[in-house]
Amino acid sequence: MVSALARWRGQPEKRSGFRKGFPGFFSSHGEMERCEEEYMLRLAAEFARLKNLVVLWAMHPWERDARLAHHVLHQGHPAAVAVEVACTRSADELLGARRAYQALYHHSLEEDVAYRARDKPYCNVSEHPLVPGASSGGGGELIELA
Repeated sequence: MVSALARWRGQPEKRSGFRKGFPGFFSSHGEMERCEEEYMLRLAAEFARLKNLVVLWAMHPWERDARLAHHVLHQGHPAAVAVEVACTRSADELLGARRAYQALYHHSLEEDVAYRARDKPYCNVSEHPLVPGASSGGGGELIELA
């Protein structure tokens, strides 16, 4: 993409044609087409999203999943991201992501999840019947999330 744009550098008529092809983004001021401020902000946001996408795409899948989990746990991103990762990966891929998390952040994913979940009443790990040493005397039944 960058090399294609670089070829336009010596051809100002192509750039002018591009600007004229998008009249909503550029307004004519005499001999010059001026870029609208709102368009500049949207373009900057789209390029930031593209950069993030390319970086995520280039990462090893295990590292990508570990970083996504870390962002969910530490930066307040929606938990649906972690749920999607957990539901769409094989057991080997999840194990690889756990190892990558350990290598990147020097503690286990499970420790971070337990630490972050301790203050959340809807996912109280310390009272879950399947957690060893839990306070309730459940016999292995699962908790329903309503």
